[in-house]
Amino acid sequence: MGKVDFVTKYLSNKNYLREISVENKTTLKFFYNIGWYEHYAAQIIRAGNCITLLSTNLNLNRDNFWNIHYFEEITRYLFWTFNKSFLLILTEKIETLSPPTLNRCIELLNTNFVPYDSSINDSSNDQEIIWCKVKNENLKGNPKFSNIYTLDKENRT
Repeated sequence: MGKVDFVTKYLSNKNYLREISVENKTTLKFFYNIGWYEHYAAQIIRAGNCITLLSTNLNLNRDNFWNIHYFEEITRYLFWTFNKSFLLILTEKIETLSPPTLNRCIELLNTNFVPYDSSINDSSNDQEIIWCKVKNENLKGNPKFSNIYTLDKENRT
C-alpha cells in the first residue's frame, strides 16, 4: 500500500463517513458534527441512504443507479445501505436495461461485490482511496459499524 500524506488523511478523516442521498433524502448532521459516527451511520441507514468513505458527492436515484458510468463507482466505493423499498424500485428497473448494460452491471457487481475490498487493485496512486481502505479496515473491526456491512451484503445479494 502506498504512502498517504497528512493533508489527504486530514481531508479524508474530516469526511470520515459521508452520506449519499437516495432520491434526495438527507439526514441531520448533528452526530456527524460531533464525531459520533456510529450514530450518524445508524441515522443514514434509518433514512434509507447510502454511505461512502470518499469525499465524493453523489445523489442516487432510480435512473442514475443503473447508469454504468456511475455503477462502477457505486459498486467499488459505496455501501448499499438503502432500504427495501428502494431495492424494490431498483429491481423493477432491471427489466428496462439493455442487454449490454445489464451484462456490464453484472460484471461490475461480481468484480466489486465488497466495497473497498483490499483485493481490488487500483491502477492509480489515488491517496484518498488508499486511505479509505485503511478506514474501512478500522470500521470492519468495530462491532458498532457491523450493520453497514450486513445491510450492504444483503442489498448486493
